[in-house]
Amino acid sequence: MDSNELRQVGISINNILTRYIQIHDAIFKFSLKKILPLPFVFKKIDFENLFLDTKDLLGELTEIKLKLSESNLLDIKNQKFYNTIIPYVENFRQILQLLSYIALSLSKKINDPKSYQFSEYQKSITEYNKLRVLHNKMGQFLNIIIDKIT
Repeated sequence: MDSNELRQVGISINNILTRYIQIHDAIFKFSLKKILPLPFVFKKIDFENLFLDTKDLLGELTEIKLKLSESNLLDIKNQKFYNTIIPYVENFRQILQLLSYIALSLSKKINDPKSYQFSEYQKSITEYNKLRVLHNKMGQFLNIIIDKIT
């Protein structure tokens, strides 16, 4: 995999990250529609659609991971990037899997309030936040490496 292919992988991951942030914000960002259940004023949050969106992103990220793992050994200049991007992508996949689970669980909870207990939600959120902190640290390190090879 040459530098141009690595650059394309980086762009693809960044596009997935942008869409992930939109899904994350739709689920977690503060808004009045989450506090005031006024269906005639606010459109309800479509957790099922957000679940499907996370599944799509997960599929795209899995393809990237396969492409990276099947690639030939890189030159020394790109080796550090390669050794960092693989764990970054795997961490990102774990985040998307957990976010997908949370979105699906919240979707089910709309019809069956007992299906997703608050304690289970808190546990999921705690794990999700741990993964996100690690993801941010890995992303910062990855950005430093990218700056050095570009």
